[in-house]
Amino acid sequence: MASAWEAFDKAVELDKPYEAERCANELEAIASTNHEAAQELDKRKDAVQRVREDVEEVTRLLSEIKSDEGWTKSYDKKGITVHFKKQEGTPFLVTKAAKVFPAVPGKPITYTFMALVSLFAEVELMPKYFPRGLMKTHETLKEETKFSRFTRIRIHPPMLMPISNREAIIEGKGFDMTERSAMCIAFKTLAQDFSRDGFTVPEPGSGYTRMELSGAYYVEIRPDGSCLFENIQFLDLKLSFVPPMILNALSKGALPVEFMNNLTKQVQSYENSDWEIRVARRPQIYEDVRIRLEAVLTSMNRAASSGEHDEEDDNATYYTAQDADEDEILDENDREEVEDDLVDDRSVGQSAERERQEGKRVSRRESEEDVQSDLDEDEREKDINAPPERKLRWGLRGVLQSVLEFVIPEDEADEYADKATAWIEPVDRRCSVDGAAIVILVDGT
Repeated sequence: MASAWEAFDKAVELDKPYEAERCANELEAIASTNHEAAQELDKRKDAVQRVREDVEEVTRLLSEIKSDEGWTKSYDKKGITVHFKKQEGTPFLVTKAAKVFPAVPGKPITYTFMALVSLFAEVELMPKYFPRGLMKTHETLKEETKFSRFTRIRIHPPMLMPISNREAIIEGKGFDMTERSAMCIAFKTLAQDFSRDGFTVPEPGSGYTRMELSGAYYVEIRPDGSCLFENIQFLDLKLSFVPPMILNALSKGALPVEFMNNLTKQVQSYENSDWEIRVARRPQIYEDVRIRLEAVLTSMNRAASSGEHDEEDDNATYYTAQDADEDEILDENDREEVEDDLVDDRSVGQSAERERQEGKRVSRRESEEDVQSDLDEDEREKDINAPPERKLRWGLRGVLQSVLEFVIPEDEADEYADKATAWIEPVDRRCSVDGAAIVILVDGT
């Protein structure tokens, strides 16, 4: 029994909830027939209950991430998908987003995975990439285990958002799920009366209103080193009325899309970054995860290679039979089936070639559009002798796009700004801004 408790404690220390739950199940089975074991289990029932709550919470969050029920897709471009829903009967605004991050050529297979994990484990650095600079600080108040800690988030909304500064005291838990080639970081707001092992929730800071949020970040590595990243967030700003601008920023996907784009930039520039330096300085946190993850990937790739070898052997036997004397091996019906298969193969090949050519045309067209966009931008910068109405148009367009980008994704904001300012002419030919007015309608809001 002592060894079973040691295994349980080790799993808790390593933030492996599913392994800890398996140990707890074994201990409960022992306790059902052993009085001494039952007494020990009763002494440690709080720790066991906490593990079960963790497993239940992670399972619920991952199930919600994978579910389609009740979600509205608000963005699906450039490999990023964003969904939104308003939970009826609750004040929560809920968003989820997903993207596959590619492996980095020439880097270890775990490179992208460790980069993504460090972006969330190093909480003090999160304000550097949080959308719109909204996150002022994210500080650790107490570390419980290797990947679990109590933190304080402070949000400073921009002037155009009619709400005051917000803060939240968060319990963040990183769950090592290397047996699934994954890691999950779950977070939730703590109540004011929460206390555990000497930690108590501090009073709200001066000028801050407490908000409530919860959710999870999930990173799963594939055998080729690419990583599926998914996140979900439940947000309650503690407002009696949610301003349309905030609702739009979430429902239209502007903030989640910028969040994903910023993550992409951080992963691409991870080498020699503050995050990589911190990972190198804290091997006690990251090295064990990396080693076990590499072991899991090695096992996965070995199994995949074995399966591919068997399939190749089967295919070799099949093609050898096709190459044999058809009069001796295949009857007339077999020959007709083979001919049909060959026709189908040719059709598939022709279809693939058409798709490849179409892809080249699309790529070339997008490249030409990018070049033209760059030329247009250069032309704008060079056109210093433009008439006043053009200067006013570009000035208003810049302001308008900045506002729109808070409400809708950047690429859509650029398009709307172009349309909205295409017709603008100053009423006052002396180019007085007082002589122009704009009314903005974005999807009726």
